[in-house]
Amino acid sequence: MKKENQISLIPNNILCTHKTDYLPRCEQITYHMHDAYEIYLFLNGEAEFYVEGNMIKLKRGDLILVPPYVFHAADSHNIQTYDRAFINIGADYLKSLSNESTDLSKCFEYHTLKMNSLHLSEGEIDVFLPIIDAISNSLDAPAYGSSLLIPSLLTQLMVYLNKKAMSENTQGKSIGVKSTSLNNIIEFINQNIADLPPIHELAAHFHYNADYLSRCFKSATGLTLQHYILEKKIALAKQYLASGMTPGEACELCGFKNYSNFSRTFHKYTGHSPSTYK
Repeated sequence: MKKENQISLIPNNILCTHKTDYLPRCEQITYHMHDAYEIYLFLNGEAEFYVEGNMIKLKRGDLILVPPYVFHAADSHNIQTYDRAFINIGADYLKSLSNESTDLSKCFEYHTLKMNSLHLSEGEIDVFLPIIDAISNSLDAPAYGSSLLIPSLLTQLMVYLNKKAMSENTQGKSIGVKSTSLNNIIEFINQNIADLPPIHELAAHFHYNADYLSRCFKSATGLTLQHYILEKKIALAKQYLASGMTPGEACELCGFKNYSNFSRTFHKYTGHSPSTYK
């Protein structure tokens, strides 16, 4: 039985990797989410990238910007060499590198029906990769000055990406939508997470039978509809708790009907009670 998807926690505020290996052929997409921002650069191979219900067929130089707590996945139809580079950056860490006049997270602004995507030319790849490799090397083998070098390099990279995003005005570009109906449902869930109707009413709202909708959602995302909704509620609860709200306030704002159910579900998905997590 497939293990349920969980939120991946990013240790030490930043992960940075450039690697080439094999992407096995998948019968079903395996979505995941992080508690951090992700910058994903595709270099070589044959793969598709999914963000919620949206899909792009990747080509060399495609760069995807994924905000925290958003489901995403890479998928291939063939076993092949897969070359990519990515960085995961903790939200608080990226905020600490920003200031009042420069918000380095601006390029991650996200709309469910759309995907934040840029495309790097060969010259831009030649600028981007050495920075990633330098950050990765400093993380893997810390040396004198690494604590200063890493935030300096990351700030340089984020300024570069934000300027490119603003100049191309490509934030929220709609690319390769896999299913308009699926995207509409995901959008509805995200906008009404605190006051969602039961699944049978949600299905009826979109003129579907509940069992049929659940099967379609599972086939498209690898997640049951109920699991997707709970993951989103728990991700939102974590953000509320991290912002200073009480467990009771987080419970109410995430749409749980009673605290005991919220606490039990939160512990199941995170391994901690809401109060312990806070």
